[in-house]
Amino acid sequence: VDACVHAAGDVPAQAVWMPDEFLRQQEIAPWSAMPLWLPEGDPAWQAFMAANVSKAVAQGLVFRPLEATVRDVLAWARARATTHEWKAGLPPARETALLQAWDDAK
Repeated sequence: VDACVHAAGDVPAQAVWMPDEFLRQQEIAPWSAMPLWLPEGDPAWQAFMAANVSKAVAQGLVFRPLEATVRDVLAWARARATTHEWKAGLPPARETALLQAWDDAK
């Protein structure tokens, strides 16, 4: 998350952490509505991101620096039309409502 905020550089961004239970109460869908969020301890998601890549690494797989990937994805996203409908993530109005609900709950 910090890499994303840093890569956005020119956009004032602040990460806001919310408990799993609050996100569930707000009917936020793991992974699709909130990319990269998987509820902790939920058996349905337990092994979702678990993959043994040791054979690929042994054969020469290398990983790009996270910030390079984030910068490239951000550049790609910014190149999309402003009317593009994303298939994942929260629409801006829903994100604003979620942040307001979190502020109200605190």
